[in-house]
Parts: sequence; C-alpha cells; structure tokens
Amino acid sequence: MPNNPPRDSRRWILGSLLGLWLLIAWAAFSRTMPIQTQSARDVGMRVAINEANASQLMLLPGIGRHLAKRVVAYRLAYGPFQTLGDLQKVSGIGPKTIRRIEPYINVMLPVDADRSTTH
Repeated sequence: MPNNPPRDSRRWILGSLLGLWLLIAWAAFSRTMPIQTQSARDVGMRVAINEANASQLMLLPGIGRHLAKRVVAYRLAYGPFQTLGDLQKVSGIGPKTIRRIEPYINVMLPVDADRSTTH
C-alpha cells in the first residue's frame, strides 16, 4: 500500500496554499495602488460655496468630510452665506481657514436667494 496522505489532508493543504497566495497578492497590490484625489487647487477651479454639496466642498484645501457637512448644515439652517466672513460662523472655520480657501471659493448668492430678497 503506497504512503499517500488522505484526501481531506490534500484538500486542506491546497486550500491553505491558495489562501496564503491570495493574502500575499492582496498585500502586494494594496501597497502599490495609491488613491488619487484632486483638490480645487489642483484643477484651478472655484467652488460655489452657496450651492456646493459636501463632496464639492471637500475639494477645498483643509476642508474634510466633517467640516464640509457642517458648512452644508449651517447653510440649510440659516440660508446662503452673504460674505466670505460669514463662513466663520461655522464651527471649525476661522480666519486661517478663510485665508487658505479664499482663492478657491465663490460666494455669489444663488439665483433663488436673489429673487426672494427683491420681493
């Protein structure tokens, strides 16, 4: 009788080797594939602060997900920002942040806001 390992042992060994190979491949590829993000500075654009959603606001330098959500929430609660300085009313935005994002934002009032103030 030949000295062969049982079938279950062979399956376990092959499964383990396959799992190990997949783990090594995943580790190698996850380190070599950087996530590319762009900012308003990179693409030379201006963000309309009174119309932008949180994702668009995150293009601004120094504006992360939580701060962008606070800007949108403030705008929904209190209406459009009238001036650049009004952004400082949002928790987490101060003069330093204003100076950093000023070249990349547009504070024009939305068309609907212009109409509501003239009637």
